[in-house]
Amino acid sequence: MAKTALAAFLLAVVCAMPAITFAQDPNALTEEERVTLGGLFSEARQAYDSKDFETSINKLQAAYEIFPEPNILYRIAEMQEQLGKPEAADTYERYLQANPNASNEKMVKERIARLRQPQEPETPQTARVTLETDPPGAKIYINDMQERRGVTPLELELDPGKYTVRLVKDGFEEGMRNLEVKAGELRTFDFTLAEIQPDLPPPAEEPSILPWVTMGVGGALAIGAVTMFGLSVDRQNQLDEWDSQRDTIGRPDEYKQTLDEQETFRNMSYILGGTAVVAIGASVAWLLLSDDSEPQQSSGIILGDRYIGYSGQF
Repeated sequence: MAKTALAAFLLAVVCAMPAITFAQDPNALTEEERVTLGGLFSEARQAYDSKDFETSINKLQAAYEIFPEPNILYRIAEMQEQLGKPEAADTYERYLQANPNASNEKMVKERIARLRQPQEPETPQTARVTLETDPPGAKIYINDMQERRGVTPLELELDPGKYTVRLVKDGFEEGMRNLEVKAGELRTFDFTLAEIQPDLPPPAEEPSILPWVTMGVGGALAIGAVTMFGLSVDRQNQLDEWDSQRDTIGRPDEYKQTLDEQETFRNMSYILGGTAVVAIGASVAWLLLSDDSEPQQSSGIILGDRYIGYSGQF
């Protein structure tokens, strides 16, 4: 039961607050607290999706009383800022105090400074967009692929419209996403960058066993041909002996049967021998052609996640 409640609680937290790292340990909570928190986070997420920020803030504040996780303060401050509440700056400051090693410290301080400045009431003309990546530190290019706007995490102020965002980080595949923002929006976009896998040499192909099987069949046929030929010679010797005694004792009754057997064994030896020659010849030709056409593999070794040729080139 405790594990089920904890799983439900963690799922609710992840859904309510994307891309967080817990500063507090959820395992220190009681089962009842985890169940309560799971419900509060789920309700906060539903209210947020419905644009009911007031309810979402209230649910997160109640959750923070039970589980003082700094990231909860950050999400509360974001919604307070979007609602134009003056206490948003105070909440951001509480977040930095509770999380002194926050990776987005610079961005949060910029928000606090902007909120502390006297604001003239006016209709927002731009959107504020935060770009975050896992891992952080990716270079950001927007529309003009030659102009770098900074590295993640980064907050940008953009005019309403559609944008193409490209994220570049050494060792990771490029991230690309099309965004559309409206005036007055405060949005956070999360990207997960895929690590580039090292190019390793292709595995050597296993040689085919079919030519050896064919050669084995040819060998068996050759043995059968020799056996049939031996039986044919045996019957021929018997016939020659009877023919030498034909003038004195005549031919025995089994002469015709022995003659038929001799012809049958002889023909079988020819057939089996010819088939054996074809099978063995085909096997030898197959093996020779395989040796000639097999590509030469470059020599090298795998060191860590690198393939190094004997020439020393990576």
